[in-house]
Amino acid sequence: RTSRLVIPGEADEGVARGLGRCLEGEKDPRCLLVALRCVELAAAHARLTAKDAWSEAAAEALFEAVSPYFPISFAPPENDPYGVTPEKLR
Repeated sequence: RTSRLVIPGEADEGVARGLGRCLEGEKDPRCLLVALRCVELAAAHARLTAKDAWSEAAAEALFEAVSPYFPISFAPPENDPYGVTPEKLR
């Protein structure tokens, strides 16, 4: 089964800014895993659009959304029941 994200080409900047709002200030690693996966899907979609790229404003918004989280410095607590690792966040 394949996940598919369908976004009209003209909505790219709004999607990027929306993802930025989802990520803003997020500290829970489980939520970050989901949000960063959404960013990954959105970026993959951008590569598949007719123009092969999002607008410069959309790319900048997406970069600004994820850049505060890199480089990743995360040490899971001992006995972490969720299994979140720094490798999964990369």
